[in-house]
Amino acid sequence: MKLCFNQVGSKSGVDNKQTYGISLPILNKILRICSEKQSIIIHSDNEEELQFDFTSQEKGTLDKYLRMPLMDIDVDHLHIPDTEYDVDIEMDSKKFKGLIDELSNFNETLNINCAEERVTFESSSGEGSMNVVITTEDVDLLAVVEDKEITTSFGIKYISQMCQFYKLAPTCAIHITQDMPIQLKYNIDGDNIMRFYLAPKINDNS
Repeated sequence: MKLCFNQVGSKSGVDNKQTYGISLPILNKILRICSEKQSIIIHSDNEEELQFDFTSQEKGTLDKYLRMPLMDIDVDHLHIPDTEYDVDIEMDSKKFKGLIDELSNFNETLNINCAEERVTFESSSGEGSMNVVITTEDVDLLAVVEDKEITTSFGIKYISQMCQFYKLAPTCAIHITQDMPIQLKYNIDGDNIMRFYLAPKINDNS
């Protein structure tokens, strides 16, 4: 899987839009090296590699500097139209990652049902099942459009890969609308945001 990473600057000193092709598996390995005591700076001086600086002011925490090669993106950039989502969830990013990891033990598909200020995540197979109900008391924010019920499914493998970036921000936002890609968003710092989109699975009833 490739990640198309856009950098549009103001505070970072970037004057124009830049697009980077990144291998998600390699990026996951790099981010796992960063500890909670370190800050992350991502930058690039050329079109061949991306650089990661993991630094800390705490004594005994070693600064680490990593590089990864960039990839050529040979597909058209996916355009996601601005969407008013019917379901908005904000929760601890590490907690969401743990939840997805647990659900992935039972099936390759994550089924989501949203209705009446509650969201249900479900994964099941012949080997077992797991069902999790999330209410407004369990997360920082849960908003479901009144009288709206949504039932949709996604490939849990890809959501799990998105969740590997939980170290970028303490919380994440999940936005859901029927028959539209799910959006997973990390507000890193100020104007810096990382968004992931995943198209829903198409049910085959034949």
